Parts: sequence; structure tokens; C-alpha cells
Amino acid sequence: MYSVRPLFAIPEQIAGQIKESVLHGDLHLGDRLPSEKELAEIFGASRSTVRDALHLLRKEYIIETRTGKNGGHFVPQKAAPQMIKNLNDYAFSSFKYYSISFEHFFEFRVLVEAPMAGLAAKHRSNEDLNSLKNVLAILNGLCLSSHSSYNFFQEVISFQYILAKASKNPLMTKLIDYLCQLSEVLTFQFLLSPHQERELYEALLSIYFTVEKHDSLNAEKRMVDYLQLLQGMEGMKHIYFFGTGNC
Repeated sequence: MYSVRPLFAIPEQIAGQIKESVLHGDLHLGDRLPSEKELAEIFGASRSTVRDALHLLRKEYIIETRTGKNGGHFVPQKAAPQMIKNLNDYAFSSFKYYSISFEHFFEFRVLVEAPMAGLAAKHRSNEDLNSLKNVLAILNGLCLSSHSSYNFFQEVISFQYILAKASKNPLMTKLIDYLCQLSEVLTFQFLLSPHQERELYEALLSIYFTVEKHDSLNAEKRMVDYLQLLQGMEGMKHIYFFGTGNC
């Protein structure tokens, strides 16, 4: 779960590792953290240091502590706005340290997701097509009803997952899984207009038609068109992990 075991762990390092686990999808909403004793062993730290780290995470709404028989430390069931803001700020500062910009992120998405769409068109099964159609039907219904943009993006993420699995390439699926886990945590309270939702739905529909026809080349092109549309939407960077800072 945790990628680094600090030699001299301090609360901020431990808190940062747990934030990374949430951002990377190793810890999901509602998940229970290991006990304080287990965390101390994982990080090679004292239990008092671990408690200080957990206190920092509670202050930032990243975790909550429950008492009683089924008590412990948990990632909240629902991502509160303050939790997302703090995760955004943390991830943004981490990426800024490595000079990764919003544009870099979308360049990476194009490099990964365009070939993914091409592979899906080549290898997809009828079952994959049915799964994609089901998601598109839900998205179309959402375009015609009252709902939150968060719900809309959850279905967009489902479309990505299915397309990745349809590629039949486990490495591709792993990469998309990572991107989707980030999006799943961070797609909150971004307000799409009905027009924007319809545009995104139609772009995904065009990808579906190329996948249905086993048209790998045009599947890649339609995916690039979709990502460019997504990137160009005002405020879209707030969906991901760039906070409100300048990239």
C-alpha cells in the first residue's frame, strides 16, 4: 500500500504517504486504515509519531476516527469538499515540484488513451460492446435529467474502465486504472452545463461506433478529439489534481 518506508519518519511524511494511497486508489472511500501499531511497523516510526500523522489527516478531513467495537481510522464514505481541496492541494504541490503541468497531464492521457481505444477496437468482444452501450444509455439519460456533474463523471470513468479492459492489454488496464482512480476521488463539484454534457456524451458515442466497427485508426482519432474537447472545457483542470494554482 505504501511505496516508501522513511528511515526517520515524521508525521508529515506519514500523512503524505497516506494521502498518496488515497490519490493512487490503494485506499478507497470508506476503507479502514491499519491500526496505529501496524502503521508504526510499516513506517518504522513510534506510535506517537503515527498518532500525530493521523491528527494531521483528521484536520484535513482525509480520514475520520470512529470509536467503539468497530472503531478505527477510516477514509470517509463520502468525499467532502474540504477533503478534495486538501488532496488537490497536496497533489498539485507534488506535481509542481516535478514541473508537471496541466498540459503534461493531457499529453500523457493522449499517449495512453488513444492507443487504448485503438486496441479496444481491435480486440473488443460483444460483451464489451454491451457494457459500453449500457454506460452510454445512462449518460444519455443523465443528459436529459437533473443530476450532479459528479454523477455524470462517474459514468464517464466507467466508460474508460470498460474500454481499457476491452483492449485486452493488462499493462494498459493498469495505467487506465491509475488515471481512473485519481478521477474517481477528484471529480467533485465541477459544474458542467447541459451543452457540455451533451458534447462529451456525443464524443464518447463516436468512440463507441469506431470500436463497434473494429476501426482502430479512427478509434484513436476520436479519442484524441474527446480528450482535446475535455481539456478545452473551462475549469476542467479542477477535475484532476491541480487545485486552483497556476501550472
